[in-house]
Amino acid sequence: MVGGLKKTRYTAVSTVLFVGTAYLGLMASSSPGEIPVNLTVHDSVEDAITVGNEDDELELIETVELDDHSIGAIYSVNERHLAAERLLVEADGYRKYLDAEVELENGFLTGGDRFMDTFMFIENDWIDEEKVSTYVSLGYVTEDIAEVEIIFSDAVVSVPVSNQVFLQVLSVNQAFEEAHRFILYNEAGEQVHEVEKRQFIHEGHVH
Repeated sequence: MVGGLKKTRYTAVSTVLFVGTAYLGLMASSSPGEIPVNLTVHDSVEDAITVGNEDDELELIETVELDDHSIGAIYSVNERHLAAERLLVEADGYRKYLDAEVELENGFLTGGDRFMDTFMFIENDWIDEEKVSTYVSLGYVTEDIAEVEIIFSDAVVSVPVSNQVFLQVLSVNQAFEEAHRFILYNEAGEQVHEVEKRQFIHEGHVH
């Protein structure tokens, strides 16, 4: 029970994946009823995230498993922004989804030693079967943080931290209230910090 409301608790299990390097590119949609993905299979995660960011300096920070066939790539852009996107995993590489990317603009410049937010989507490619609302939470925290608990109006989500970043995707058949909180825990399970947010980001970017 948090705030007097009965919550649904979700636990995100993140798996660290190790990757290599190379590149090709071309965007296109798949057949009707399927999630649209890039036609090009990229040899590495780095190559995949470069598409659309050719003029930027990218640094891959971490990858996390989202489901049995896709991962989330978390990376910095020009040492200013924190971005994440969903990639389809295939036997010979990775494909980009056409609408599964978020970015916290200027987070590394203005966010201090921790910054995070939640993006709300009605239509998106972050999940295969869309429900009423999809919530994508992305953040950067200090080295002592091992886990983040995200408290929505009617759900609580726990997500592990790796390399000081976290990514969580939750799709539900309801719309949460805008206000939500991030509770940060250290390795010992002790609460270290709490971050309150008044609203979600609805356009995929925060300025």
